[in-house]
Amino acid sequence: CAEMFAFASDGEASCMFLSPAQVLLVLSASASTEVSSKIELFGGKVKAECSDPLVFDCDSWTASEASWAEVSPPDTPFYPSPILTGASTVSSCGDIIVSAMSTMGSGGRKWSAFKWSVSSSAANTTAITRFVDSLNEDLDALTKSSKSTLLDYNPHLKLTVPMRVLIKGASYSFSLTLTNFFDNTASSPPMVVNVATNSIPSIMIQGGSKRS
Repeated sequence: CAEMFAFASDGEASCMFLSPAQVLLVLSASASTEVSSKIELFGGKVKAECSDPLVFDCDSWTASEASWAEVSPPDTPFYPSPILTGASTVSSCGDIIVSAMSTMGSGGRKWSAFKWSVSSSAANTTAITRFVDSLNEDLDALTKSSKSTLLDYNPHLKLTVPMRVLIKGASYSFSLTLTNFFDNTASSPPMVVNVATNSIPSIMIQGGSKRS
């Protein structure tokens, strides 16, 4: 591939002609090629197929000029599937824990966007809003880093909201919005958690409500 094309991770890809006019390009699992990035064809590398050298003077045919194409998203959109689980009610002296460990749809690449959202019935939401905003700033920096990988997001798939930013008797609605490297975005259904006015046990069953 690297002898004909130039693109991100071209040294780790393989190419095969499916027909005289069609090339199959297979990327490696570690490829960094993205939607809207360019694939360039080097000039002077490809000629039309010589179907009959006895009839045609194929050696005189000129090779193609340099050109490029933009990487398009797949014909069938591939969307993230953020799934949130956790206890619907937590103790007044405990933290809220929201798990997104069952989330799917990254496509094997790091997320292009990863954002937690929260709303509340409480009159004063300043503390929890600041907490979530700070977390999202860290996630934004992670997304923009050229050195980060999908594994770096694992700690952020478990949202732990400390008791100090919660209000007894209030309810909190959490949502996770993700964008994969195909530039497709999806948000989880809101997950509502109530904070009890007293101390109660907290039970959580891991996993989404639906199974394929």
